Amino acid sequence: MCPLFRGKGKTLNNIQEWKRKFPSSYAAYLIKGTYFKRKGFDARGDKYMAETPMENLEKMREYHDIAKKELTTSLKLTKKPFLSVFHLLGVSLAVGDDKTSLELLESANKMLPGNTLARNRYMRGLEPRWGGSYKQMKDFIAKSSAEGASAVGIMQLEAIMYDDMGFTSIERGEKGAATKYFLKALELAQRVGGEFRKDFMTNSNYYSCREPALKKYCQ
Repeated sequence: MCPLFRGKGKTLNNIQEWKRKFPSSYAAYLIKGTYFKRKGFDARGDKYMAETPMENLEKMREYHDIAKKELTTSLKLTKKPFLSVFHLLGVSLAVGDDKTSLELLESANKMLPGNTLARNRYMRGLEPRWGGSYKQMKDFIAKSSAEGASAVGIMQLEAIMYDDMGFTSIERGEKGAATKYFLKALELAQRVGGEFRKDFMTNSNYYSCREPALKKYCQ
């Protein structure tokens, strides 16, 4: 890694300086792209699409246009740009570009057939707050299974869905349903193991230490 990026405090000036010093660096374009992708999501916020102010969406698109330019350039700078495709997938999902999202998902799966990262990211993009639905999530699980995704991969997709269903139930004041879904999500996450729970079970993790029925999963 370039010394400019050791430790914390990675600023845009650092990124620009890295690109100046290493104009053909795949990592420099990748990091600038992910930087603006993150700024776009921060600008948007995490509310449902219908509850998000138009100015937030416009600011997200501005940042994501920069991210797309950087990430697209990075595709030509390495033989297997999986991470670039993965982050471009996040951008296309954010604006509801279904055609491009599917193309990027297929590209990622072609590069790394056994990956769960791109499938999980696509699954998150199907959550209702991002403009998707639980029917779409269930259909994607079925499609992934038919395509030969691993049993562990399918468990991850199911856990992501149940985690979000729990979140939606909480918002609706349906505590019993929320607990049921969080239990399903946490049980699946435990079977998956590794860093999956930490990375994807945000809602379930939050409530696991706050609801008596979920205490056995409290960490």
